[in-house]
Amino acid sequence: MLLAFVVAGVLTRAGFTAAAAYIDPALVLVAAVVFTLPPLRMLRTMARELLEAVLRDLPFEPWLTVEFTADPSWGE
Repeated sequence: MLLAFVVAGVLTRAGFTAAAAYIDPALVLVAAVVFTLPPLRMLRTMARELLEAVLRDLPFEPWLTVEFTADPSWGE
């Protein structure tokens, strides 16, 4: 926050008052991204764990079985 005020002050003294007005909204956007990423990572991890648990607990019954038998006289 202090860095944003310093940058805004430097821009104002340098004559870029229009650009200095955008420092605070830019800082808000950066803070929103910074504070949003960890919960999204946690949500992704928890969803992955939930899906793995559901798939692990499903009973696996193959509905299609294929048997191969070789006929020794075939191909002669």
